[in-house]
Amino acid sequence: MAGNTEGEKFYRINWKMPGKALAMSGLTSDMRDFYGVYPITGKVLNVRKASPAQINRNKFIQDLKKILKLELQKEYTDISSLRYGRVILMTDQDDDGTRMSGLLINLFSFLWPSLLKLPSSFLIDFVTPLTKITHETKEAKTFSSLREFKEWKEKDKAHATEWSVKFYKGLGSSTVEEGILYFNQIDIHVREFVWEGDADGEAINIAFGGDLEKRKEWIQNYNQVDSLVRKL
Repeated sequence: MAGNTEGEKFYRINWKMPGKALAMSGLTSDMRDFYGVYPITGKVLNVRKASPAQINRNKFIQDLKKILKLELQKEYTDISSLRYGRVILMTDQDDDGTRMSGLLINLFSFLWPSLLKLPSSFLIDFVTPLTKITHETKEAKTFSSLREFKEWKEKDKAHATEWSVKFYKGLGSSTVEEGILYFNQIDIHVREFVWEGDADGEAINIAFGGDLEKRKEWIQNYNQVDSLVRKL
């Protein structure tokens, strides 16, 4: 069932062991026929600054090649030769998790850029809450960024004290019940990475390449308000 023959398989990359526990708790027995889980331990290599020897020695990259059946320097026009049809990134919603996701996007865009340019998004982000608020009436809302939470708090100042607040320290902060809920509502928890053109590749290169001046200018021009935020 690799690729799209009988059903698309998903390969999930989790940052740290708690992410694996959360994913495994949320996957039903039927879903486990289509989802694989790989927990990341340690740092993801910035391949744009690495030598060919470092890339070839990197255990995570070698595992990716084996599990997904990836080949270096291959131009992919479809996913039929792969064991899994898409890769879902599941990281913490804080700055460390964002950097980890960025390094993974950088890895695929540098080693297998053709996969990111396929019509059906190959890379997907699994968005879990950063903050959860619960009302006295048991009504609950979640936010995937601090900006969202602060905007809500500012808008509803008069009633903010009626809500209790839970800040998730990471994937391990979610309960088993919450993990099951995430996967039962998987459609609202995934965000596809869509390749829109050469400007996307240039942005990734600036973020993780060696040109410090370009990166400094890029960061200074960053507008958080215009950045993509997924509401849950």
